[in-house]
Amino acid sequence: MTNANVIIPTKSNFSDLFVLLENLDRDPRVERIIVVADGEKAYNTLKETLPADVTLFTVPLASGIHKMWNMGMDELKGSGLHLAIVNDDVALTENAISTVCDLLDRRADIGLANPSGDASENREFIDNGRFGGCCMILAKDLVEEWRFDERMMWWYGDTDVMKWVHDVKKRRVGYTGLCHALNNRSATIVNDSPPNFHDHIRNDQRIFEEKWS
Repeated sequence: MTNANVIIPTKSNFSDLFVLLENLDRDPRVERIIVVADGEKAYNTLKETLPADVTLFTVPLASGIHKMWNMGMDELKGSGLHLAIVNDDVALTENAISTVCDLLDRRADIGLANPSGDASENREFIDNGRFGGCCMILAKDLVEEWRFDERMMWWYGDTDVMKWVHDVKKRRVGYTGLCHALNNRSATIVNDSPPNFHDHIRNDQRIFEEKWS
């Protein structure tokens, strides 16, 4: 039975973040939780209020979400656990991380999975369709090999890791309907956009297409 570490990037959506942390605290398969704050202001706001067992880091303001994810991954190197990357605005069903951990432990053919965003879906695993990066869990044996491409700052990181797992590592990628991750607002970056956001996205798309064309 393999537990999971969790990385959560956050900008300013702290009310939803604390709801998510309460959910994760009740999940028996969650090991370490790392919150990476976007900028000193966010860090200073959180450092006195986060639970003692949550590790808090920060990056310079508007460094990009891929840098935030990598900072968490660097801290977790060598743990031998599955890795969940979860947006601060995600609402998870009870023990969602445990459910995906169980799936990854049972199914060595699956490299990357996320809980379904459709609460009516109950199938064990579906390849590729409706994959979304708001909550994605990478299998333990792939965690040490992967690092997010920081040339892409805000977009395409979920698709990038999905392509790597499926096309390079030849493992299955998709979602499970056994648990759910509801995310309809994208408050993490869309409602609090960094400067020159759309310019960054266009550059992210160019880099992604050059990598996978």
